[in-house]
Amino acid sequence: MTAAEELLVQGESILGTGSALNSTIEEANGQEVEVSPEEWGYDEKGNYVLEKEAEYEQVDITSPVQGILDTSEEFILSQAVSDFSQVSALSIDASTTASNRSLAVGQGSFEAEGSLTDRIFFLYYLHTYMGNYCEPVDDESLQYSLEYILAGKDSDRKNLAAAVSRIFLIRMADNYIVIWQDADRVAAAEASAAAATILVPYLQPVMKQALLLYWSYQDSVGDLQTLLAGGKVQLLKSAGLDMELTYEQYLMILLLMTDQEALSYRTMDLIELAVRQTDGNESFRMDACIDSCLITGKFEDSAGKTYTTDIELRYAQ
Repeated sequence: MTAAEELLVQGESILGTGSALNSTIEEANGQEVEVSPEEWGYDEKGNYVLEKEAEYEQVDITSPVQGILDTSEEFILSQAVSDFSQVSALSIDASTTASNRSLAVGQGSFEAEGSLTDRIFFLYYLHTYMGNYCEPVDDESLQYSLEYILAGKDSDRKNLAAAVSRIFLIRMADNYIVIWQDADRVAAAEASAAAATILVPYLQPVMKQALLLYWSYQDSVGDLQTLLAGGKVQLLKSAGLDMELTYEQYLMILLLMTDQEALSYRTMDLIELAVRQTDGNESFRMDACIDSCLITGKFEDSAGKTYTTDIELRYAQ
């Protein structure tokens, strides 16, 4: 989880670097560069005259990262999924869910501090009963339950896009490190950069970095395609750890990093939506399913005398 958190931050930073690299390369594109200086000499009369004018060429250079600057969730999803007909088109009215509406408040109170163990057991519950893109649930409201619990958006497609974009940032950061560690790919980037920047050699290190960034992007999109197809991808290729994870396992790591209250409320949303699909429960609300409760406590003192007390808790009507 710690490694994933760090990679998420690094992934955002790397994509930000891509914008800066692209701007630097684009500034040079179209410029006139002197490739041959003017030549002066003396004519037959001894006059100092211009014998040959300077020659110029226009810089024609394409930024490798130009096409990957759109970092929106929808764009990243479009790179990972080639056929959107495979993506669920289901959506919900988010204003009716427990996580968004104004909830009924009772007279009782309950506070609990969950441990990491509690969170893991909660995630195991989600793993057991909730679906995702690779294993969708047969539901009339939303099919990608885990993605909804992670992102809380009002459609399967939006939730999938949010989940995929976060996994993409993790893969982007890790693949960028891997590529910089690969001597052959670094050498290939240097050679390609040198060829592309003959007229503007000062741009060679910029072009090299842009190429490595673009290749990292391609590798990351490939990782997403593998995961969404049901395959596995290492979490930390850069560390050489032989630990391959499925798409759902990546989701579980992201869920473990998410605020527990948000996870709880969104899980309640899905339970409500499922109950509302059953006969007679179309208006079911989690906060209204209990009206009141009576708690009876019995105590016995050292002399054997018994005491009884009743406490009634009732939701506001």
